[in-house]
Amino acid sequence: MSVLLIQIDENDFMEVKELITRNYAGAKVITVNQLPGDTDWLLSMTEIPDLLDRVINTAGEPAVQRVLHYINCHFRKSLTLEEVSSEVHLNPVYFSQWFKQKTDCGFKEYITYIRLQEVRHWLLNSDHTINWIAEYVGYQDTAHLSKLFRKHFGLAPGMYRQKIRNERQASR
Repeated sequence: MSVLLIQIDENDFMEVKELITRNYAGAKVITVNQLPGDTDWLLSMTEIPDLLDRVINTAGEPAVQRVLHYINCHFRKSLTLEEVSSEVHLNPVYFSQWFKQKTDCGFKEYITYIRLQEVRHWLLNSDHTINWIAEYVGYQDTAHLSKLFRKHFGLAPGMYRQKIRNERQASR
């Protein structure tokens, strides 16, 4: 028999209980006050990450892959930590730490990276305006996009597009 010990808020107990019993047939979920005897030993239990990864996996798909797929499919809208963390049934604060541990990249940093790669693609493969591209990838503020793009690629989006086009023409 395996035991999974997690500390949760009273308000989340029923949701977590349902999640565990759905994923582990025959699992019994009890609260600390239902345990017999001294429960001080609970404070030292820290072997949660591997068990938690198994709980939040769905249909054998690793949770981190589900999250990355979700972000990659929805990055054009304003994604919140709360929305994405709910995809894997994690508390947003824990999710933020878990995401960083699994990907070596912060949540917002990853979304920015995906958006900038999409901006780059549109700059190189279309004649759309920078305003159109910014809106398409989820930035309402073109100046903010330009600042992020310059920081990541070293040039403003328009200059980057022109530089690549000049290089392509020179190599023909």
